[in-house]
Amino acid sequence: MIVLHLPPRPVQATAADAKKDDEPVFATINGEPAASTIYCPEPMTVSLHLADADLKDYTVYLDGVKQDALDIPITPEHQTITIVMRHQSGIVTTQEIRIHSISLGEPDIDIPEYVFDRPVTLKWSKLPELTPQVQIDQTTLKDAAGVYSYQPDKTGTYTVHVSYPQAPYLKSSSYTFHYTNQLPSVSLQASALASNQDVTVHCTSDAPWIKTSYLEVDGQLQPWTSELVLKAADGEDHTYHVRAVVTDVFDHTAAQDIDVQIRRIPPHLSILFNGDMMPSDMTFTEVRSLQFQTTEPVQLEGSLNGMPVSILDLTQQLQQMDPGDILQVRCTVQDRFGNINTSVYTWIKASLLPTPDESLLRRKEKKPVTKKVQTKTKITGDAVQIRTWTLDDQNHLHVRQEIHQPQKKSQIIFMVPKHLHKGSKIRIVWLDPDGKTPRFFAINHKKIKTKWKTDRIGNRYYEFKLKKKTVVKLQTEDQTVRRVFRIEKMAGRPKWQEIIQLVLKALHA
Repeated sequence: MIVLHLPPRPVQATAADAKKDDEPVFATINGEPAASTIYCPEPMTVSLHLADADLKDYTVYLDGVKQDALDIPITPEHQTITIVMRHQSGIVTTQEIRIHSISLGEPDIDIPEYVFDRPVTLKWSKLPELTPQVQIDQTTLKDAAGVYSYQPDKTGTYTVHVSYPQAPYLKSSSYTFHYTNQLPSVSLQASALASNQDVTVHCTSDAPWIKTSYLEVDGQLQPWTSELVLKAADGEDHTYHVRAVVTDVFDHTAAQDIDVQIRRIPPHLSILFNGDMMPSDMTFTEVRSLQFQTTEPVQLEGSLNGMPVSILDLTQQLQQMDPGDILQVRCTVQDRFGNINTSVYTWIKASLLPTPDESLLRRKEKKPVTKKVQTKTKITGDAVQIRTWTLDDQNHLHVRQEIHQPQKKSQIIFMVPKHLHKGSKIRIVWLDPDGKTPRFFAINHKKIKTKWKTDRIGNRYYEFKLKKKTVVKLQTEDQTVRRVFRIEKMAGRPKWQEIIQLVLKALHA
């Protein structure tokens, strides 16, 4: 729609077509002023407004045909709008607005929808009457013989606007394109490359306009996802090969590959002791060799006769044991995946029994003579080694040696200081192969219901401080233990008497 507004105001036009300030008719189109020549590429409506205070009446003609209203539809075939104005003074004036048919045409635009790292150009033929203005996002392009070129400087969406400053009311043209100089990239970040737990792989891509993207896991295609979870069942060792591929609209492709190993198999751990595979517990007399069968470092925690002990060298620790000692060792290994294997071994030290004097055995020559020597554990009193010598009636000496593994029964160890006084700490260690607690436990005839604590190697214990005479009673399925603890009396004379004696000796001297 073309609108003519009054009163007059300055108009952007050519020098030849510029509207004179004294003209009583002013034209604007789509809110923009128009000169005395209107360029008409298509049907439109012209609205006229006259604002001369001395005007008595007026008549409007379109190509000589009288119009009944100020809103005048025109087409490119029309040529002239004529306004005849009669003033109060009797003077009659005439003003003409020329209608010029024009074809704007279409530009030759070498701009695809997506542009990668190159200038964009367009050609627009210059009309005899009008010169186009080409802008890209507020930047006006220079006219180089009808060729306009522009080099974007960053990734984004750009819009080309073509307008006519001489006829701002004409419809402008717009073209949109997308530009980037950025190649696509892809990233795979795994929560771990070696683990015994589920692994999450974070998948990201950086490309302005992606055409295709997918994941490949062990050769199987999968839809793209930002988080890929890899799993493995217990007892499995599986290495996943993950590949991510991204292709943009310019057919540039980026890819990345990673390998993730998930292992849920505990590391192997065993001990060769004196050349044989070590069982969970055994009785031994000497240490000839000890070797861990594992590929991982071994951590050791132990207790000797129920007392915690720091073990730096297990072989040396075993060699320093006395007959009847019991060494319990918790061995732990952990691989790089986080799998843990823990085994508890128990060594019981037996003694090398001496050989009795044969002359002693031959004292009685008329009948066989037998002598038996045995070694017992310090804690349970079980016989772990028995050696028997027999001298028959022919004076032949026979030796028989028996080694017994102690019975796996409940064991109670009292860890008591050498001297008992008020506040002495007493620990009761409970060893049970089945992990059960005593059926009955009382101190001074008062039943104890407190839960048993657990030490570093898994043995349960109860600890209390001595205040007075204390009676401890424990009852298990196979034994009853009763112990009485008394506070020791101070021996010797009081300290002040010793001081007096020293003073008297000094004076006598």
